[in-house]
Amino acid sequence: PHAINRWLFHKTAAVVAVSHAVGDRYFVGVNWMPEKVKVIYDGVDVGLFHPGRKGEKIRNSLGITKRELLVGNVARYSKVKGLPYFMETLGKLMGRDSRVRGLVVGRVKSESLYRKLLEWLVENDLEARVALWKHQAHIEDVLAALDIVVLASLGSEGSSRVALEAGASGKPLVATTVGALPEIVVEGETGFLVPAGDGEALARELGKALSPLVRKRMGLNARKRVAETFTKEETVDKVEKLYRGITGREKF
Repeated sequence: PHAINRWLFHKTAAVVAVSHAVGDRYFVGVNWMPEKVKVIYDGVDVGLFHPGRKGEKIRNSLGITKRELLVGNVARYSKVKGLPYFMETLGKLMGRDSRVRGLVVGRVKSESLYRKLLEWLVENDLEARVALWKHQAHIEDVLAALDIVVLASLGSEGSSRVALEAGASGKPLVATTVGALPEIVVEGETGFLVPAGDGEALARELGKALSPLVRKRMGLNARKRVAETFTKEETVDKVEKLYRGITGREKF
């Protein structure tokens, strides 16, 4: 609602929002003109992220066997990503199913949070079953190694590259209902959605996703959805069409 933003909004031909979570609400209160706001989702490289990529190298480095299930959360180490909530839920799940292993990968924004998570693993005697990795250059290989991807975010997620990349990789996603995640995940088809901070719901839906039939079905559906809706080519085409519309070369 800042005065400069209001001025810019009225002087701008169009505003691109990366999701409805942003576009449908961000400009409310500045003399809302919804026709100016165009939602164009982020695009993912479906050639780089795909179900055929092998994750054996990473699984072997973690000592994970074929019968074990690797549940991973790819997110920066910061409060808004809900990592303590994810870890506690993962701990409960591992107590019920000996096949489950865990992996967190992300940039360390909060050193204190990272240390606390390491301490929690030691206190709960889980350091041999859960790995906390920092920044990794090749997330496509990390996602290939995972059986299930989790996003336990408590807020933010105006867009989510991880959710899109997980789908392109053919992985089921269990995510919270924050930001754009409900726009990416089709409940019961490509993954499961749970309220933010609800550990019981997260554990319940994660338990469902452990089923091999559920994982396979959701993985196939997720790949199909991303390949049809969230490719980088689709993003470029929509942005180009928007520019052509602004210049009068094409209707937008």
